[in-house]
Amino acid sequence: MLKIIAKLSAILWILASLCMLASLAVARVIPTPVITVTAMTGAHSSLLMIDPQRQQIIPLYTANQISETIGQFVWSPDGHHFAFEKVEDSIEHYVFAGAMGQPIRQIYGGTVLTNTLAWSPDGQWLSLITWPNADLQLINTDGNIIAADTSQFFHGDAAWFTDGRLGYTLHDEETGLRALYIFTPPNTSQTITDMKRSYRQPGWSPNGRYVIYLGDTAGQTHPYLMDIEAQTITPLSLGAYHGLPIWSPDGR
Repeated sequence: MLKIIAKLSAILWILASLCMLASLAVARVIPTPVITVTAMTGAHSSLLMIDPQRQQIIPLYTANQISETIGQFVWSPDGHHFAFEKVEDSIEHYVFAGAMGQPIRQIYGGTVLTNTLAWSPDGQWLSLITWPNADLQLINTDGNIIAADTSQFFHGDAAWFTDGRLGYTLHDEETGLRALYIFTPPNTSQTITDMKRSYRQPGWSPNGRYVIYLGDTAGQTHPYLMDIEAQTITPLSLGAYHGLPIWSPDGR
């Protein structure tokens, strides 16, 4: 009887040890909630990370010159990588990327339109729209650049889908018309519509199945829902005012 109890105790001790090791491994993989802020460190702009649980402030990046400022900042979906924009003299723009405990390095040099930095769901690609040609480009964490679309028209309204595809629009500024496209990395572009409607303020569903947009009919603006797979368009009656559509996370 004593031998059985001793064996059971040994087994329980081993199981407890394995659970402890597993919890430590998970703690290393899943980052604690953090807050990133930009602040002035002396006369220089700095990017800081605040860990509210540990009550720590960790400097991520400090500008070298007074003329440098830090612009848009985005975390990768898994919380391991981040990217941000540095602006020099309000003219020169650079994109940097890094990860916790790893060096930060420049991955792009050139002007980036505001609020266009976005990570793919798997954290492998960073999409951005550049100026002055408004080209849609993708960059991976190694700094390799893919010119996803460099046509003569203005690119915008880019949004990643949960399956890793990227929806965006082409805009003819002279006519005001737009066309809808979907890009699949690394080099496949799919035309969803031709450039015969306005397709204003498109809101892509997270799974890429639907897109809701504002269109003009008989001089009036109305929202429409397009089923991309079925290629059907349904007019929606939502009252007199129609703003930017926002989908629920499940796309329903």
